[in-house]
Amino acid sequence: KMIGSGTCVAMELLELKSVYRAARVVKEMAPSGIDFLVLNAGIMMPPLSISGDGLEAQFQTNHLGHFVLTNELLPLLNEGARVVAVSSVAHRFSSQDELWTAEKLNDRQTYHKLRWYGWSKLCNILMARELHRRYGVHAVAVHPGAVRGNLLRFIPAPWFVVRAFERLFYWDAATAALTVLRPLVDHDIEPGSYLVPVARPHVSSDRAADSELGVRLWSASEVLVADIRHANGN
Repeated sequence: KMIGSGTCVAMELLELKSVYRAARVVKEMAPSGIDFLVLNAGIMMPPLSISGDGLEAQFQTNHLGHFVLTNELLPLLNEGARVVAVSSVAHRFSSQDELWTAEKLNDRQTYHKLRWYGWSKLCNILMARELHRRYGVHAVAVHPGAVRGNLLRFIPAPWFVVRAFERLFYWDAATAALTVLRPLVDHDIEPGSYLVPVARPHVSSDRAADSELGVRLWSASEVLVADIRHANGN
């Protein structure tokens, strides 16, 4: 379906088969390569739910699906291409445990909606920085601010109250997008940077700057993807 000069490609991040299918479509559509890749889709603080691939939904949607998409599209990134991972200030509230395995991610006894969300957002920053370290890709992470939309749909409050709260305290989408767009076009933004509203470089948490943690995340993500592919018969 055409929207203006763009083309929509359906992709369900909760199903890695769908991510691989979408990546194949994009490869066919972009024979001349990709200049910009924005990893934006996400969910926030739902009750514990498990994807069809057997992983906690926030981690798969916010990190692992993007990890697979990025690696599949890596050969298409043109020289000087820019990658932006949309993270959150909530990365500062992540679980102190390293949630590398399905057993830890899916544990109903320890699951905490905010900490698990924070963990997935921490993974966004770590992945962007590790992407640059491994492959030299100009990758940046951003916190666009709290943005009006559907992220609060799991909050146990009447929807009209949620909408009123958003109107008072949340950014509109156009303003929030400026923080995402700046690292795509501003050559003064260094790879590995972290930006906050509105489009300002800022210091991330110490854990987000831990390069060894980034290496462990990348390796653990590869293991999880391999396990899912094996379970799916691939």
